[in-house]
Amino acid sequence: MHHYVEALKLKPDYPEVVNNMAAIDYTEHSDINAAIELLDKALQMTVPDQLRTTIYINMIRLHKQIGEYDKQEYYNGKLLESLGFPPGFTGEEDAGKEN
Repeated sequence: MHHYVEALKLKPDYPEVVNNMAAIDYTEHSDINAAIELLDKALQMTVPDQLRTTIYINMIRLHKQIGEYDKQEYYNGKLLESLGFPPGFTGEEDAGKEN
């Protein structure tokens, strides 16, 4: 973690580092709220598309784990948009329709 903190001193807008710090907070410290806070911070930066997708997936998982289903759904929507689906698409629009 020390090296990540030092890296951010050199380059404060480094979303890969912030994402990795969130992973450490979650896996080593079991601090979901700190991980979410860091991922939120990373999303405020210029994030490469592949990393943005990863962050959205992680946010979905973390919010589900703590029972914040509205935020889980929000990030699910953001994930689908980042994958090219239209805004508001949930994947449930075609549920129940027969081909």
